[in-house]
Amino acid sequence: MPKSSKKRKEKAADFAKAKLKLGKGKKAPSNEIDTSFKARSVALPNQTIRTEEQILERGVPTTRRRLTYDDLLVHLKHYSPGTRKGGLRELLGDHPELIIPNLGSLLDTVSKLIADDDHSVRKSLISFLEWILDRIPVATLIPHAPPLLLFAAAALAHISAPVRADSVRVIGILLERVPRAVVSGANLRGEKGEGPGARILDGLLAALGVGGTFADDLLSVRDSSDFAIVDSRGVGSDSSLSDSTKSILLATLSAFLQHALAASSPTFNSGHSIPTWFFASSFPSRTSFNSFVALLAPRELAAFQRTKGTIGLNTGEFVTGPMGCDLDALDTVATPGASTSNENDSNLLAVLVTRIHPLLTATFLDNAPQLRSPIQIPIQPLELVSSVVELAKLVYGTSIRDGNANEEIFDSLTTMMAHVAPYFPFGEGTLLAAIEPANARTREGFQTLNLAYAELVSLYISRIEPNDPGTRRRNKKGGKSIIERKQVDEVASYVVRALRGEVGSPPGLPSALSLIAYTSLLPTIWALRSENGVIPATMQYATSDSGAGNKAVKRAAVEFMGRIVLINSDPRCAELQSLDNADVREWVLGLPRTAWEFGEKDLRGTEIVLLILLRMNQRKLYDSLTLDALRQRLIPFFIFDHAKRGAITGPWTKLPDHLQRLALDVMSSLCHGGGEDKGGLTSAIDRAVAQTTLAEYWVHLRPSLNI
Repeated sequence: MPKSSKKRKEKAADFAKAKLKLGKGKKAPSNEIDTSFKARSVALPNQTIRTEEQILERGVPTTRRRLTYDDLLVHLKHYSPGTRKGGLRELLGDHPELIIPNLGSLLDTVSKLIADDDHSVRKSLISFLEWILDRIPVATLIPHAPPLLLFAAAALAHISAPVRADSVRVIGILLERVPRAVVSGANLRGEKGEGPGARILDGLLAALGVGGTFADDLLSVRDSSDFAIVDSRGVGSDSSLSDSTKSILLATLSAFLQHALAASSPTFNSGHSIPTWFFASSFPSRTSFNSFVALLAPRELAAFQRTKGTIGLNTGEFVTGPMGCDLDALDTVATPGASTSNENDSNLLAVLVTRIHPLLTATFLDNAPQLRSPIQIPIQPLELVSSVVELAKLVYGTSIRDGNANEEIFDSLTTMMAHVAPYFPFGEGTLLAAIEPANARTREGFQTLNLAYAELVSLYISRIEPNDPGTRRRNKKGGKSIIERKQVDEVASYVVRALRGEVGSPPGLPSALSLIAYTSLLPTIWALRSENGVIPATMQYATSDSGAGNKAVKRAAVEFMGRIVLINSDPRCAELQSLDNADVREWVLGLPRTAWEFGEKDLRGTEIVLLILLRMNQRKLYDSLTLDALRQRLIPFFIFDHAKRGAITGPWTKLPDHLQRLALDVMSSLCHGGGEDKGGLTSAIDRAVAQTTLAEYWVHLRPSLNI
């Protein structure tokens, strides 16, 4: 009997192949065994394979996880970002003695993390560099800086914008610690040198959207008519750059150029309270200018400069007669490298100015309108505009002061000032009342902007020859003045109001200039000295107690006014506006009080006052009445009689030896200068020096007085 159909189907099913349907998984067989398992992980970050006995036996400093310095260096190359960024600061913070011996391997390893793909690793690296570099002496850090500079310069060209931004922060950190190592090789002032400076500068400009490079061979630059090469992102309009990133870039570029252009700068005056470069245009030669600068130089610095020079002079600094030599005769002495400027220097500066001019203009036009907001002043646009104007002042000022500015540079400067002029003065008018009085940061930013623009105007005015009958250069396309008279009048008015304390503060409250603000104002004051009210306001500021709260500002004001008086009496200088004799006499008669206020608390200020009194007397600028009044007012500086306490010595007794001698020399000169009332000052000095080691020194000076 045949098998049933049911049994035949069951037997055939054992050998039949299952048909799979799309989207449905394969059916598991009935006899499949499940071999999967689950496990729980237990994290023990403080556990290590090393036992405490092994650590003590090796005697090597470790972290809490018992990792040594070598272990941490290996972890910096780990694939995990969390492993790469941890450990080093903990170990080196607990054991700072490990830093210097391992500095080379440490910086060489961490420098490779500048271009790390993980943001948290780069952020941790920046924090670590800020911490570790403050604990390393500069002299020790400089030989080990090249790896950091190499990888930072390479990261500026990274494809990732965040990596480029973080590399700029690393360069900013290095600029604060080892600026000379960072800018070496830029050679913007024509010096010969090797280093990463040129590559870093190109990287910073490229990050801002400025293309092109500083080629070693400048022949291509001379043949090119267009220096400003802009890449595909556009100048100052890169959408990938946020305002904060662009602000950091501009601040870093400004710091880089400040250090690069300051290298071997002829305008840097070490040891002086104020800058003096702007006086140079009034002298016929560099030698006469240097002799003018040395008039109020510190005695130690003047002695160093005399020994450093190739010509020895019998200076006779503290005698009333002629100095025994004609400084003008020294003009014929050849000074190596001073006759002509370096051609490459001029070309490189011209390339730099022309390349960044479109960037500065575009950034200013994008952000300046936001500073007129009637509701609130945004901080970021204010910082960007401030950085732009400071950069313009730096690059244009360097070119003009060095005499390397051509017509193209002056044309771009004129264009820049034309864009800035409608906003000057920044932060005044109806806008001033809208700013909160407590927002000192905003007010300081506006003051910096106004001072920078005023200096830009003074830089342009300083190029005009004094004997130019038109006083202002004319534009090629028409008879209109390049510098509008309105701009000059506005700047002059702002300078006068700033000296009177009427700007930079809430309405109704006086404003005191800081030392930085006052010294920034000096080139503008000198350039606008022929404008109405500028010199009288300057003299009033130096005479009044405006800077009494800040002795550094008072010292700078006294020195600047003293140099104006001395340069006004120098026959070698160009024609200057004559000073009012009554105002000068009032200021001079206030100098004894100023010397008393400075005393031993501000030795440099006391020295400046004494030197001004001496130089003016050597030039016969005192009449008999002024001399007699000066002698009477200088008596308390040495000794005076109190009604109840008797004789009290003045500040002279607390001065160091070299200033005491200087004061005695000045008094000897004043008593030799004429007048009638000499006995009072001479007797006071006799009493003051009687119990000191300078009694014999004064004896040698006193007989020459013929009293």
